[in-house]
Amino acid sequence: MLFNFYYYIRYQRNLESFNELYPKAVEGGVDNETLTLAIMENGTAADYYANASQYGPVIANFPRIYIFIDLRKAALHQKGAVGILGEAMGTP
Repeated sequence: MLFNFYYYIRYQRNLESFNELYPKAVEGGVDNETLTLAIMENGTAADYYANASQYGPVIANFPRIYIFIDLRKAALHQKGAVGILGEAMGTP
């Protein structure tokens, strides 16, 4: 399913962005409350991604509809985590 591939790519790219932004946010003096919110969103995304992985490797299950909702939620929560850090740091 094309949407599964799309949300998989979005999740992976936002996870990479999060992993780059988080240390910069810590160094930049972003407050602990904001960092905690971003970590919670990241954790929620990881939980949804783990749910999508319960049927085997996500890539192998792209044609399966039952991973769609978990992949979508994982991608959206990961986007939220990146958004929180980006907003706190003043980057678009």
